Amino acid sequence: DYYASRGLGDVYKRQIWNGGIVAGIENASSTGADILLMSLDEWSGFAFDVRNIIQEEEADGWHLPTEEEAKILHKTFSGSSLDELNETIEGLRNGDPLLDIEKRYVYDHNGSIYAFGFKTSSKFLQAGSTVKYKIRLVCSAHYDAG
Repeated sequence: DYYASRGLGDVYKRQIWNGGIVAGIENASSTGADILLMSLDEWSGFAFDVRNIIQEEEADGWHLPTEEEAKILHKTFSGSSLDELNETIEGLRNGDPLLDIEKRYVYDHNGSIYAFGFKTSSKFLQAGSTVKYKIRLVCSAHYDAG
């Protein structure tokens, strides 16, 4: 396994680690890697209210994905990968919400709220004001293999 050969052991994409879903692994080496985590928690709301909804979580180091992070989420979880992820979440039996291929999720595009979906053909567009969106936050963590 590629990541195991990099000393990352049990940390690999679409799995649960450190309280989040592993979405991306960068700078992997024998000593560790930088991990992009997506929250197991999910919120919903209108674009104008997103910042109020996530205020408490932001204090804990979670944030709305940037456009770059949203593209990583889309690449990692679109198509059949979303089914695999949802099976993993169901297997936890914690009642955590599954990701919905029919919904759009918000991200921060230079201070404006944009949205994308997990369909492979999803577009990254500015969020409308009359639609309720899903919110999944991300954070960065470092996996120390030492």
